[in-house]
Amino acid sequence: MVAVIDGDTIEVVRQGETARVQYIGVDTPEPDQPCGPEATAANAALVAGQQVWLEKDSSDTDTFGRLLRYVYSGDIFVNAELVRIGYGRSVRYPPDIRHNDYYEQLQANAPRPACMPPPLATLPASDGQPGAGVCDCAGPDLDCADLVTQDNAQTCYNYCLDLGYGDVFYLDGDEDGVACASLP
Repeated sequence: MVAVIDGDTIEVVRQGETARVQYIGVDTPEPDQPCGPEATAANAALVAGQQVWLEKDSSDTDTFGRLLRYVYSGDIFVNAELVRIGYGRSVRYPPDIRHNDYYEQLQANAPRPACMPPPLATLPASDGQPGAGVCDCAGPDLDCADLVTQDNAQTCYNYCLDLGYGDVFYLDGDEDGVACASLP
């Protein structure tokens, strides 16, 4: 038996107890973000009421006590399917990265669902520093080093917030509204 929490989280009954499961290596929009309800519905279509098979990577649980697992429903690899249909994006959380190369291949050819606004922002050069290219709120993942300057990091951070994605790249680690404060 499976209950769907959101696009990348389910509850299962395991050994007579309910356990919350976070899909490894995949991030979907939260229910209050663009495409969040659709991602939850896509997950439900794959797993709701089904028996699922769970596969562990290196870690057992995350900091919230959720089981970290690859999830299979019948012959469908659910984590990968969500990426393939465009509701999930590949995220790397070492050491649990066994399937991320596969996810990234799927992501490169995935459609962008109609509910997803265009997530691209061109990051200009500033203060004699080169531009960092494009900020795509749907991935691939960026970190502060990829963004070159604090201005570029702030542009990307603000852009993704304005579109409703939140701080998808965790550029504001101390949550003070300033992205990548250590960059020039």
